[in-house]
Amino acid sequence: MSTTCEVFERTAAAHAEAPAQRTLAGVEVTWGQLQGKVHRLAGGLLTLGVTRGEQVAMLLVNRPEFAVVDLATQLAGGTPMSIYATSPIPEIAYLLDDAAVRVVVTEEQFEAIIREAVAQAAVDPHVVVLGEEGEAALQPVADACPADFDAVSAAAEVRPEDVATLVYTSGTTGPPKGVQLTHRNLAAMWRAALSMDPRLHQMRRVLSYLPSAHIADRLWCLQGPVRTGACVTYVPDPSKLVAAMVEVRPTFFLGMPRMWEKLRVALLARVPAGGGPGDPEVGAALLASIGLDGDVVTLTGGAPLDVEILNFYEGIGLPLIEGYGMTEVSGVITSTRVGRGKVGSVGIPFDGIEIALADDGEILVRGEAVMLGYRNKPEATAEAIGADGWLRTGDVGVLDDGFLTIVGRKKELIITSGGKNVAPAHVENAIRAASPLAGPVVAIGDRRPYVTALISLDPVESQGRTEAAVAAAIGEAIEAANRNLAQAAQVKRFAIVADIWDAASGFVTPTLKVKRAAVCEHYAKAIDALYSA
Repeated sequence: MSTTCEVFERTAAAHAEAPAQRTLAGVEVTWGQLQGKVHRLAGGLLTLGVTRGEQVAMLLVNRPEFAVVDLATQLAGGTPMSIYATSPIPEIAYLLDDAAVRVVVTEEQFEAIIREAVAQAAVDPHVVVLGEEGEAALQPVADACPADFDAVSAAAEVRPEDVATLVYTSGTTGPPKGVQLTHRNLAAMWRAALSMDPRLHQMRRVLSYLPSAHIADRLWCLQGPVRTGACVTYVPDPSKLVAAMVEVRPTFFLGMPRMWEKLRVALLARVPAGGGPGDPEVGAALLASIGLDGDVVTLTGGAPLDVEILNFYEGIGLPLIEGYGMTEVSGVITSTRVGRGKVGSVGIPFDGIEIALADDGEILVRGEAVMLGYRNKPEATAEAIGADGWLRTGDVGVLDDGFLTIVGRKKELIITSGGKNVAPAHVENAIRAASPLAGPVVAIGDRRPYVTALISLDPVESQGRTEAAVAAAIGEAIEAANRNLAQAAQVKRFAIVADIWDAASGFVTPTLKVKRAAVCEHYAKAIDALYSA
């Protein structure tokens, strides 16, 4: 069983002259150059006390230095972790303490935040602050690398059972939990992921634009390239993503549902008069306009994507692979396959991953990719992973001929006063798919006579529109969504909230998962009004 460190050494040697990293400014680093940077920084980190079992935290945008620090930390025997840039200062202080962080690497725009978090924390880590571009601040650490540091021996000393990365969950129901993923876990996940699409063996160009604190970026933009020799282009500004897609023409691309929804709106606006998305020439032109017209593996996950959206992309020649996963299983559990799907399902398990359903329908997962456990939380770990190795996902599902369909979160299912079961995610997804104006949505109805919804607005799409125009458009979206929902799930009344639900609002996580308890508490009066006579 090879560790990430051993695989990196082999890949860097085999692809020494090939590009490993790239910025939008055109700066490239080869695998051989990246290997040299990682070796020197690993030796320097040892002088700062980063040895086996020690943690290095990063609060960075998507930039090449992230991978350098991540891989160097692993080579030194330590564990890298990343912090969401939108995390509040008290939460950052909590993470620093929970992980007992030895070193923090950040950048100038986040320095004041990190300094204040350190002041509130019990630990006192060494802080390295990078400039807007370049890695000059890392140089003094790298220069401290002992002359006798042997990177090859260091890589051989890292064990498969060592924690390779610490990924904190986004905390929808409480403080974030540190998911400990070992080298064995990550190797098993990559082997499993290859069963999704054989083209992953030839992954060549990827874009790192999702938060590096998310398992998706760790899997597809670090573990994948380390194993395939792909080049990663870093996109620190989300507004430049489509331009980067056109420039790079990735061979693998992961988009979250909201991105695919908004991109569809933009593509529909480019359909020429008299043409249609189903026209092959029109479809080819649309895909070329977003850089996805080559032989590219495209994946969506993180939340359900409306069937209408999936059909649109398939109609223009870009079939999306829909995946289902979680951090605790190192990334992805099931996925559809190109040419092999079932409407409404999230596909079949990856090779090497077992799934089953508990008596109450909860999805259970077992395999080498399942986490070691939560850091400092033995009780939570025991609650999540049974003695038989089955991980309780907290999701309820249905299995049909091997295909898994997600019903919803076990603790979030709506049971109306009439006894009807409603999955709120299906309702919310249908509303968002019907209008780009809708931001995060919360469906209400547990122990209520019917389903209602609180709808926040997309700050970009709603800009410049009158209140009446917005209300009318959202009303039309509700009607469109209801046509695709079972009668018990149809939204009878709704309210548009004035607040923007972004990560700083406290109502959604950094990955835009709704914190339902916080929403229901804050908007209690508005919710009650939806059920008043």
